[in-house]
Amino acid sequence: MSEQDGLLGAFVLDGKGGGRDLGWEDLKKDAAFEGPVWIHLHRQGEKSEHWLRKQSGLSQLAADALLAGETRPRVAFMHDGIVMTLRGVNLNPGADPEDMVSLRIWVDEKRIVTVRLRKLMAVNDVRERVVAGSGPLNTSDTLRMLAAGLVERMGPVIEDMNDEIDALEDDLVTNPTADIRQRLKELRRQAISLRRYLAPQ
Repeated sequence: MSEQDGLLGAFVLDGKGGGRDLGWEDLKKDAAFEGPVWIHLHRQGEKSEHWLRKQSGLSQLAADALLAGETRPRVAFMHDGIVMTLRGVNLNPGADPEDMVSLRIWVDEKRIVTVRLRKLMAVNDVRERVVAGSGPLNTSDTLRMLAAGLVERMGPVIEDMNDEIDALEDDLVTNPTADIRQRLKELRRQAISLRRYLAPQ
């Protein structure tokens, strides 16, 4: 499993918080599993698009949504499941937090498929919980943990931004320099960018 081939992780959930690892060979079109499955893919992996379009059993519309370019948060209800896009703050080294990272998701009763381009710490958190035996029990629980993790990871970033704005506004009263005004403009721009994605989510 690697970014290059596209399979970042896959588990059969055991209903108790743990899971059994799966590989590409296990994920054939008509494969039957003893429990719900979570499959996490890299959008540009060598095998990801082929599996989604030819072997996953998903509709063309669902596969298109999971492979789409950058999109805003959305939810679309289909006859056999739900497809959605969520966003998280970019906590990768050297990145700007307002450069939001998207997570595309398919969920139904038996399976959840998540697709990303850039790493999301919230997904790693949930995967580590599965390995430790304290993870989700089913597909809806997986979705809940992923969404909660995205929100939880946003908290410190937004708090730090608020603290910096408060400090700069205090400084502006006593020392109204161009540098402080410029930094406030930058922070307002970041806040607007974050809000654009977080409000619908």
